[in-house]
Amino acid sequence: MRKYKRLFFSLLFCAITFAMLYGTANILRDRETTLSSFYSEPSGSVDMIIVGSSHVNNGVIPNVFWQESERSACNVYSWAQPMWTAYHYIIEAFSEQDVELVVLDMYGMTYGNSYMVPQEIDRVNYQTSFNIDMNLNYLSLIQTAEHVGIDLRPYEEFLNLPRYHARWKNLDARMLTYDPHNAKDFLKGYGISYQSVPQQQPSFAVTEPYVPYEYCVEYLDKIVQLCEKKNVDLIFTMVPYIYNETEAGIDLWIEQYAAEHGIPYISYIGNSADAIELDYSTDFQDNAHLNYYGAQKVSTHLAQFVKQRYPDYQKQQNPHCEQLDEDYQKYQRILLANDVMVESDLQTYLTMVLQDENYLLYLANNEPALAPVLSKAWQGYGEQPNNIEQFCGVISKQQADFDQTLLDVQLFGEKGTVSFDLNDENVIIKLNDTAVISQESTFKAVLYDTILDRPLETVAFDAQTGTLLHKEFSSDIIDLFKK
Repeated sequence: MRKYKRLFFSLLFCAITFAMLYGTANILRDRETTLSSFYSEPSGSVDMIIVGSSHVNNGVIPNVFWQESERSACNVYSWAQPMWTAYHYIIEAFSEQDVELVVLDMYGMTYGNSYMVPQEIDRVNYQTSFNIDMNLNYLSLIQTAEHVGIDLRPYEEFLNLPRYHARWKNLDARMLTYDPHNAKDFLKGYGISYQSVPQQQPSFAVTEPYVPYEYCVEYLDKIVQLCEKKNVDLIFTMVPYIYNETEAGIDLWIEQYAAEHGIPYISYIGNSADAIELDYSTDFQDNAHLNYYGAQKVSTHLAQFVKQRYPDYQKQQNPHCEQLDEDYQKYQRILLANDVMVESDLQTYLTMVLQDENYLLYLANNEPALAPVLSKAWQGYGEQPNNIEQFCGVISKQQADFDQTLLDVQLFGEKGTVSFDLNDENVIIKLNDTAVISQESTFKAVLYDTILDRPLETVAFDAQTGTLLHKEFSSDIIDLFKK
């Protein structure tokens, strides 16, 4: 009896120790997992995934698939993702959703031969690709990293406790409540950018295939076998980037491999490049990544291919149609908001905001010289504020409350406040008592979108140049103002 009692307490001690270690490791895990947009999708809502590196994040727009092919899609990506990481990400995706189609970007096959040297790919991959949920797949990914790649690391370097052991010094409530499964992203893993940097179009007359790095081939085989086992359709693609001659040879090798295995290969650096009429002078944000204009071309063409190949699928089959439609509308709203967020003329900016009833502009002004500009912007939109020379308030097409310095509003889906600190000679706008703009300027504003339910940007008027200075709210900045 005593022996069993001792065994019981020994097992209990081990269980408690494991739970404490697991809980601590989870608290200390990285806050910035690229899978949060996928994890946060409701169960049964994702029909297809697009897997790959930052090329996927910047080059494929999941919302377009919902509109064009009636497939609900999500990007499952990580920075500089090699093929072995893609394999484990696909396993992770299969454990979270009933995926029917995998679109695999093949840039990972160029490991060792791309514009990034292997050591740099490994370094970035080690930093960002191990931020998945702690499960058997997570441990298996670590084991894989021990014997593939060039820059090999010991097992313990990938565990959360050794990697982030110093974070306990900065422990706060957000670390205790962090959950990547509760980080809704209506863009579904797409990183939108409008920056345009002209590139030189590559041109290589390659006739012989170039065999990729051995572990790339091994894990590509594993992915093909996994999809066959799960009865999941598989499509290969190559999102456009500025490739070299060796990569062109790898592209030819992939084309042959795909043909041998009966897998469609849509290469936008090869046989499908002309189909989308990619413009190298306007469609790239740098040598490796597309901007929105290039991503729209790739996504539309790829979605139409999916629709043609799988014509029987109807969006009504998805139980989350209403939410997916709402996400698409928010995606469209982001595109519309961009026109406002790049406007440099103050009067035009104010007029555009006033024309849209879903914008709120929290505005502070203490420069009488700007009064005529502000007055002109109000023409045709109702009564302008009497104190326009010293105006602090909120403006919109439907709302004009010009006397309050403290406004109770809906911020981030919950009750919040916007206030104007009039004791400061420059006037400071605050969201939930946190200063938004404090730089010296005669004109300051925060643009809020009621459809997206979030502030879009801060705006300041540069008196020297006579133009507006825009600063977009990123997710980490927004977290500062959430209650």
